[in-house]
Amino acid sequence: MLTAASVAHTGLAAHGNHGTRDKPGGRAALGGLAAHRRAAAFAAGLLALGALCACATPTPPPAPAPALAPVPAPSPVELAVQELGSALAMRAEPELWFEVRHTAELAAETLRAAQTAGATDPELQPALAAAETLAAWQALRGIGAFHISEESREEWNDSLLAIRQALLGRLRALDAPSPQAHAVALLILLDSGLDEEAAAEFALALQRFPADARLHALLRGAHERLPDPEALARLLAGRRADTPAAAPLLLASEGYLLLAAGRSADRADALDDAAALAGRAADAFAAARQAGETASAEALPISRWELDNRLADAAYEAGQRHRQIAGRALAESGLPAARPHLEAAEAAFARALEVLPEDQNIRDALASTADTYYQAGDLVGIREAFGRLARRFDLPEWWNNHAFFCRETGLYEEAYASYSRCIELAPDNARWVNDTALILLYHLDRDLDHAEALFRRAIALATEVAANPFLDETAIAQNEEALGDAMLNLALLAARRGELDQAAELLAELLARAPHRADARALSQQVEAARGAAGHVPLPR
Repeated sequence: MLTAASVAHTGLAAHGNHGTRDKPGGRAALGGLAAHRRAAAFAAGLLALGALCACATPTPPPAPAPALAPVPAPSPVELAVQELGSALAMRAEPELWFEVRHTAELAAETLRAAQTAGATDPELQPALAAAETLAAWQALRGIGAFHISEESREEWNDSLLAIRQALLGRLRALDAPSPQAHAVALLILLDSGLDEEAAAEFALALQRFPADARLHALLRGAHERLPDPEALARLLAGRRADTPAAAPLLLASEGYLLLAAGRSADRADALDDAAALAGRAADAFAAARQAGETASAEALPISRWELDNRLADAAYEAGQRHRQIAGRALAESGLPAARPHLEAAEAAFARALEVLPEDQNIRDALASTADTYYQAGDLVGIREAFGRLARRFDLPEWWNNHAFFCRETGLYEEAYASYSRCIELAPDNARWVNDTALILLYHLDRDLDHAEALFRRAIALATEVAANPFLDETAIAQNEEALGDAMLNLALLAARRGELDQAAELLAELLARAPHRADARALSQQVEAARGAAGHVPLPR
């Protein structure tokens, strides 16, 4: 339980921890070192002059550092305001409803005592109204949750409506409203499901106190519930110019509001608006993240992890909306109409992946966007899409895809280069190792010793994987296929070199493992015929 004393102590401790530039001990140490240096220089000068200045006046000691002014103790009103802040912060945890009430009551008790003692602090009346109102509202919530029967619920709700209006009326009648008073009013409205009134209260509160962290925390918690969140985002954008120190916080809240506006547009099937709003949200989060790199924790009380994830969410949602639009355009008008939104989707998903490079959902979305070109019959389009992704993110699966579509479109040198990079990143993938060697054997007809080494490596990798008892059936089938392909390709290479016995042995082993493979059976017949005639097997092109 936080009390006024504990909050005050915590605040002073935090203040001391931030003052790392002025360390009394460090200053004393540096001062002592400087004195030693001055003394040494003075002695050296005397020796150089033959001690002619033995009577010289010694260097006067440095003037003592001025004493630091004592830090004034916080006033009772300041302590109570801190206590009220603690109560408002605890409201984020629903199970702490009693602690919130008790802390608010302590703050109110301190403020009433200060009022009786004649305190004139301008924060007193707004803070007292906020503390007493919060304590009363928490008490009412407790009564409603634990002491009202279902039979009395309707009568209770009618009574609660009148009490709520009285509580809100007290806060709104203040001559000098405070951020705390607005925060308490917002809690009451949000608890009561009055989202439109809450949106109006947010607009008024943020117009008055655009840099208040408590108000922004409430806004982040409620941003999905508020009608017309884009209007609130515009309000915050307008306040950035005259409150530059709060720009990181304002930008982050803009991001939340624009993200909510985009989701609302998506629910209304306004996909163009949804895509644009999600993109603007990503821009706001990115700007907040950049501004936050030099901002204090007070200026941006949001973690880098949170900003990264919200930026990725916004960019991902922009990509999803662009991809939906592209799908509709593709079905209605063909690839030329879909291409601009495919490119926008790729850019948005790539932006998300830059922030969260390990996120598999984002990777899948990017790959799916590239696959759209294949669905439209555009092999060059999918080749170029995976080429862009591979060069940007350097993932082995995307180098493999680029290599495959280079092969399919006759760019064999490019295919070999991409396969080579693929197996640098994933050296233990038997399928990709085999396919790298395949380009040398079937299409480039060079470096066949290297191709042989790669085929043998693929066979060894696949054989090792096949011995793993924990693989599922799909993985076993894929591995067996890769093993069979590598054995078949190595047999082809051996036959081409005239090593017919080795080729026959490999094919016999392959057919024993996979008797269903017609390609292995056909090559085996050619090899056996060649062995009988002592001839040479032509390599299929």
